[in-house]
Amino acid sequence: MDNLVYRGLKLTNQYSTHLFIVARLGEAGVKIDDNNPAFIQWLHYVSKYRALKGDELAFSEVKLLEVLEKNMSEAKLFVSLTKVPGLENLAQSMIFKRSWSSHRHKLLNEAWLKSKESPANLFEILKLEQRVEIYDVNSLEWMRYTRMYMKETECLFPGTNVLSSKTTEQSVAVLFQKHQEVDDLKAFAEKLQNQLFDKWINQYKFKPTKLEVMIDAPMIRSGPRFTTLEAYTIRFAELHEKTVMECYNWRPNGNWTVT
Repeated sequence: MDNLVYRGLKLTNQYSTHLFIVARLGEAGVKIDDNNPAFIQWLHYVSKYRALKGDELAFSEVKLLEVLEKNMSEAKLFVSLTKVPGLENLAQSMIFKRSWSSHRHKLLNEAWLKSKESPANLFEILKLEQRVEIYDVNSLEWMRYTRMYMKETECLFPGTNVLSSKTTEQSVAVLFQKHQEVDDLKAFAEKLQNQLFDKWINQYKFKPTKLEVMIDAPMIRSGPRFTTLEAYTIRFAELHEKTVMECYNWRPNGNWTVT
């Protein structure tokens, strides 16, 4: 789109759909991957138009998708937007508001994988630093994407390092324990948790009693902190060729401590 025309339309405060039509952004024009300047300029206009109106409903994500849906899949649009400087916030807003569907998550993960997005970059895109809880759907999907990425690239991705850079390794171990409650993530979460356990056992020489204090594990047999300690004790016994019972001190009331 000619810059002079673009500036003129901005000054007249044209509605975004009208600008889309005037700019002739049809099937051949809607291509972010080809760094299409006219389309990218239109997307910037949409973002600025929404900010100017002070109301996202002035040109909502739904309306944006209605304009574009015949030319680009929703998942591809979301992924592509994150790669355009200055449109990251628009992309994140659209992803968060429309990612409640498991079907959408599957399509998004496939699109991320096709674009070769690393799990580390996706962690930042989804702003998961403060949102690594079991009930956060985007955190769970990040775990699923990490598993897909590792399988596709045949690379060992240090997902544990990404998580522990935002919290403690002990909290990550408890998080993996929670993830094991999700059927399709159970095996993957257990594998990552065991890698972390092996590091503590072989490198740091942590005994179960050390972990018990570090995660403030309860004496009663319930909750993710207890089951994390229980899993670690079992792993510790396996690697030291002990029976699990040698690592337990059972109490008359059914509670226990580790030795």
